[in-house]
Amino acid sequence: MFGRKAASVPRLATVQPALLQEDSSVRLIPTWDTTPGPFLVLSSGNLPAGLLSDVLRPGAGLYTPEQRWDPFWVFLNEVFSFACWGLIGRWVDAGRVPLGRILVGYVVARLLIALTGTYDIGWRVQVLFWVGFALWSLGLGLSRLARVGLRLARSKTPNVDQSRP
Repeated sequence: MFGRKAASVPRLATVQPALLQEDSSVRLIPTWDTTPGPFLVLSSGNLPAGLLSDVLRPGAGLYTPEQRWDPFWVFLNEVFSFACWGLIGRWVDAGRVPLGRILVGYVVARLLIALTGTYDIGWRVQVLFWVGFALWSLGLGLSRLARVGLRLARSKTPNVDQSRP
């Protein structure tokens, strides 16, 4: 081999491997284990609506190259969001809770999240807002329930006039 002429060295035949797994009938459809940031921001923007939409349409955040978003999930999310924000708006307009400025601040924070593209931080901020809102609502409900209970307890106690013997 080393002392021979180049013409006497046998040429290797070009081998074309048969890759049967790359047939057009079998395709690789990549899915990601994590839900993408923009979907999490959309889903947590109105957490009650996002949770309801995720329960009714699980796996909507996992997308494929053919379907990058689930139109039915978006429809469900928008319907539930409209109803939720409508109820919160009526509650605020009734004047029973001072939430107007807090909700405007939340909308401004969401706008900044969308403009800057900080999705990983944004969905966490939104979830924190909704957890705080739920705890505040729970505390408000418990305090009003306690007030009603105390009022009922006072009205049922007999008024005993202690000035007479």
